[in-house]
Amino acid sequence: MKSITIDVDANRSQCVEPLGLILTVRDAASYVCEVIAGFPGQANKTREMSIGDALLYETPMGTVDIRVLQQNSARVRFLVTPISPTLGIVAAFSSSDASNARFTSEELGRIAASLEEVKATIGAYSDIEAAQSELICTKLDDIMDASTRLGRKDWINYAAGALTSACVSAAFTSEVRTALLNAIRASFSWAFATAPLLLQ
Repeated sequence: MKSITIDVDANRSQCVEPLGLILTVRDAASYVCEVIAGFPGQANKTREMSIGDALLYETPMGTVDIRVLQQNSARVRFLVTPISPTLGIVAAFSSSDASNARFTSEELGRIAASLEEVKATIGAYSDIEAAQSELICTKLDDIMDASTRLGRKDWINYAAGALTSACVSAAFTSEVRTALLNAIRASFSWAFATAPLLLQ
């Protein structure tokens, strides 16, 4: 799908058809505005933006890149570009396999620490844009939340699918993608040895 240019008046919301994405502009000024991206049934993402700034927002149909082209106190012009479809997740949520037992509290603590290591690596990597870093960190938070709900096998499948989807959605270069996956392998070597291979 091609990029869509849309004007949104200050203190108004507008739906970006046919994506179903809703953009709201609050507190617009000549140099900065507060932008809210949302989709029915999903959490909003709010950001202060200036001309040239980008925001990545993940909808059920895929990730969109939202950029400010022009702005003043009355109106903001956006360029909205779909960049990737959402990949399916191959988790067997109803598995009753004994090896699909829940994580212990100690293991949940290790997962949290490992995810923080990955976030620190992402934050230190100069080639990752702020919008890309935010998308990945949000996905890592989702993976942490899933570890408290899913069994081991289901969580590994969920994590592999979510990370693959995030790498595609964030449109990383091959170098950044490799660095990120190496960080994940290093941080989670204690938890799983084979799932990260699915991300190569």
